[in-house]
Amino acid sequence: MAGIEVDKLDDAQLDELQSAVAAEIRKRASRRKADARKQIMELATTHGLNLAELAAPNKAGDKSAAKYRDPDNQFNTWTGRGRKPAWLEAHLKAGKTLEEMAIAQ
Repeated sequence: MAGIEVDKLDDAQLDELQSAVAAEIRKRASRRKADARKQIMELATTHGLNLAELAAPNKAGDKSAAKYRDPDNQFNTWTGRGRKPAWLEAHLKAGKTLEEMAIAQ
């Protein structure tokens, strides 16, 4: 890189240069974000989307509602899909039924 010979600058000049470089980096990052935001908005408008649709979670990734709750710990729940959690298996082995752990809907 040609131009400034940093080894010949005094401490005050180096501090000033460092501040100027940091400010320029922030300014460029801000400009890139603004440009990206503009491009995203233009693309969304072209395809008939609005911000709410862009921010909405993907329906395929939505969590299902819990159907069963651990009577010993209300924060343990299960949707009824996939593998049964350990807390549920333990209650079933202890003689409880799924109906006893069902969440009233």
